[in-house]
Amino acid sequence: MAPWANVDDRDAAWALGMAIIGDGIRTGRHRCQLTQQQLGWVVGVSQSAISRLETGTIQGLRLRTLARIVAELEARSDSDYAFPAGPRPRPWEMDSSRTG
Repeated sequence: MAPWANVDDRDAAWALGMAIIGDGIRTGRHRCQLTQQQLGWVVGVSQSAISRLETGTIQGLRLRTLARIVAELEARSDSDYAFPAGPRPRPWEMDSSRTG
């Protein structure tokens, strides 16, 4: 058995990953002015699946489905939206005049 097979789904890394994904989907959906139901219909999932994805409570999400959602949001976005690469920066990290 793989060593990661016993990792509890509720560990900190998993929770952080789900928060990043959920925040990115919600942000993109709002920028595209779509409801959860509209986004779900376009990509072929239920509104409740989009809701659970945004809140980090979804289980069994296929990577293919996540890729379709992200691609749809990026294609519809009229701004420079791209799926986030990590958690939101803290306010003090956004100040470019400070060096680390």
